[in-house]
Amino acid sequence: MSFSMLLLSLGLSWPSLAPCSGTLAVLGTVSYILAFSLGAGPVPALLLSEIFPSKIRAKAVSLSLGVHWVTNFMIGLYFLSAVTKFGVGRVYQGFAALCLVAAIYISQNVVETKGKSLE
Repeated sequence: MSFSMLLLSLGLSWPSLAPCSGTLAVLGTVSYILAFSLGAGPVPALLLSEIFPSKIRAKAVSLSLGVHWVTNFMIGLYFLSAVTKFGVGRVYQGFAALCLVAAIYISQNVVETKGKSLE
C-alpha cells in the first residue's frame, strides 16, 4: 500500500511527471484501493476478535473498532485542510510513510494465531 501512496504522490507533485500525472494518480488510487481491500482492510475486525479473551471480547472489539472508525472520520474530515496547507503530494507522502511504518510494526509485533486455541 505504501507503494501505491508513493506512486500517487509522485504523480501529483513532480513537475517532470506532469504529462502522465493523471494516469499515475488513477493507477495509484486504484492500486491502493485494491491492496487495501485484499489486505489491510478487513484485518482490524478479524485480528481483534482473535487477540482478546472471550470474557471481554465483545466490549474490547466494539471499543477498538469504534476508535478505528472515529479515526477514519477524522482523516476524512481534515483531509482537504491538510491538502490546502501542505499540498496533495506531501499529504500522500505522509500516508505512504505511515503505511510503511505500520507494515514494519505489524511484521515485528503481531503474532501468528494459526493453529492456536481461541483462548
